[in-house]
Amino acid sequence: MNYVLNFSVVFEKMPDLLMGALATIGLALAGMSLALVIGVIGVAARTSNIRPLRAAVIAFVEVVRNTPFLVQIFFIFFALPMMGIRLNSTVDGDHRARRQRWRLCH
Repeated sequence: MNYVLNFSVVFEKMPDLLMGALATIGLALAGMSLALVIGVIGVAARTSNIRPLRAAVIAFVEVVRNTPFLVQIFFIFFALPMMGIRLNSTVDGDHRARRQRWRLCH
Protein backbone atom coordinates (compact mmCIF):
# COMPACT_ATOMS: atom_id res chain seq x y z
CA MET A 1 0.00 0.00 0.00
CA ASN A 2 1.43 3.29 -1.09
CA TYR A 3 -0.31 6.19 0.54
CA VAL A 4 0.61 9.67 -0.54
CA LEU A 5 -0.39 12.38 1.85
CA ASN A 6 -1.42 15.43 -0.09
CA PHE A 7 -1.72 18.44 2.18
CA SER A 8 -2.27 20.95 -0.61
CA VAL A 9 -6.01 21.03 0.14
CA VAL A 10 -5.28 21.74 3.81
CA PHE A 11 -2.95 24.59 2.88
CA GLU A 12 -5.53 26.01 0.46
CA LYS A 13 -8.19 25.99 3.15
CA MET A 14 -5.89 27.23 5.92
CA PRO A 15 -7.67 30.62 6.28
CA ASP A 16 -10.99 28.82 6.82
CA LEU A 17 -9.38 26.45 9.31
CA LEU A 18 -7.82 29.36 11.21
CA MET A 19 -11.13 31.24 11.26
CA GLY A 20 -12.80 28.11 12.62
CA ALA A 21 -10.13 27.76 15.28
CA LEU A 22 -10.55 31.41 16.29
CA ALA A 23 -14.33 31.00 16.42
CA THR A 24 -13.90 27.92 18.61
CA ILE A 25 -11.58 29.77 20.98
CA GLY A 26 -14.00 32.71 21.11
CA LEU A 27 -16.96 30.47 21.86
CA ALA A 28 -14.98 28.63 24.53
CA LEU A 29 -14.00 31.90 26.22
CA ALA A 30 -17.57 33.21 26.03
CA GLY A 31 -18.91 29.96 27.49
CA MET A 32 -16.40 29.99 30.33
CA SER A 33 -17.21 33.63 31.10
CA LEU A 34 -20.93 32.93 31.14
CA ALA A 35 -20.41 29.86 33.33
CA LEU A 36 -18.34 31.92 35.77
CA VAL A 37 -21.04 34.58 36.04
CA ILE A 38 -23.79 31.97 36.49
CA GLY A 39 -21.66 30.13 39.05
CA VAL A 40 -21.00 33.24 41.12
CA ILE A 41 -24.71 34.13 41.07
CA GLY A 42 -25.54 30.53 42.03
CA VAL A 43 -23.12 30.58 44.95
CA ALA A 44 -24.52 33.89 46.13
CA ALA A 45 -28.05 32.47 45.95
CA ARG A 46 -27.00 29.22 47.63
CA THR A 47 -25.50 31.07 50.59
CA SER A 48 -28.43 33.48 50.79
CA ASN A 49 -30.66 33.72 53.84
CA ILE A 50 -33.75 33.61 51.63
CA ARG A 51 -34.97 30.02 51.99
CA PRO A 52 -37.03 29.74 48.75
CA LEU A 53 -34.12 31.09 46.69
CA ARG A 54 -31.68 28.72 48.36
CA ALA A 55 -34.07 25.79 47.86
CA ALA A 56 -34.53 26.63 44.17
CA VAL A 57 -30.78 26.71 43.59
CA ILE A 58 -30.28 23.42 45.45
CA ALA A 59 -33.08 21.79 43.42
CA PHE A 60 -31.63 23.08 40.14
CA VAL A 61 -28.14 21.79 40.99
CA GLU A 62 -29.50 18.38 41.95
CA VAL A 63 -31.53 18.08 38.74
CA VAL A 64 -28.57 19.07 36.55
CA ARG A 65 -26.17 16.77 38.41
CA ASN A 66 -28.47 13.75 38.38
CA THR A 67 -29.54 13.75 34.73
CA PRO A 68 -27.29 12.49 31.95
CA PHE A 69 -25.91 15.15 29.65
CA LEU A 70 -27.52 13.51 26.62
CA VAL A 71 -30.95 13.84 28.26
CA GLN A 72 -30.25 17.54 28.88
CA ILE A 73 -29.28 18.02 25.23
CA PHE A 74 -32.46 16.26 24.08
CA PHE A 75 -34.46 18.50 26.41
CA ILE A 76 -32.85 21.63 24.97
CA PHE A 77 -33.25 20.45 21.39
CA PHE A 78 -36.80 19.04 21.54
CA ALA A 79 -38.65 20.33 24.62
CA LEU A 80 -37.67 23.99 24.61
CA PRO A 81 -39.07 24.64 21.09
CA MET A 82 -42.34 23.02 22.20
CA MET A 83 -42.50 25.59 25.01
CA GLY A 84 -41.87 28.43 22.54
CA ILE A 85 -38.19 28.94 23.38
CA ARG A 86 -36.23 28.86 20.15
CA LEU A 87 -32.44 29.05 20.17
CA ASN A 88 -30.97 31.16 17.40
CA SER A 89 -28.14 29.88 15.22
CA THR A 90 -26.72 33.27 14.27
CA VAL A 91 -23.18 32.22 15.21
CA ASP A 92 -23.02 29.97 12.16
CA GLY A 93 -24.55 32.67 9.98
CA ASP A 94 -22.11 35.29 11.25
CA HIS A 95 -19.20 32.92 10.58
CA ARG A 96 -20.36 32.36 7.00
CA ALA A 97 -20.77 36.08 6.43
CA ARG A 98 -17.28 36.81 7.79
CA ARG A 99 -15.78 34.10 5.62
CA GLN A 100 -17.50 35.50 2.51
CA ARG A 101 -16.30 39.02 3.31
CA TRP A 102 -12.78 37.70 3.82
CA ARG A 103 -12.86 35.96 0.43
CA LEU A 104 -14.04 39.13 -1.25
CA CYS A 105 -11.24 41.18 0.31
CA HIS A 106 -8.42 38.73 -0.40
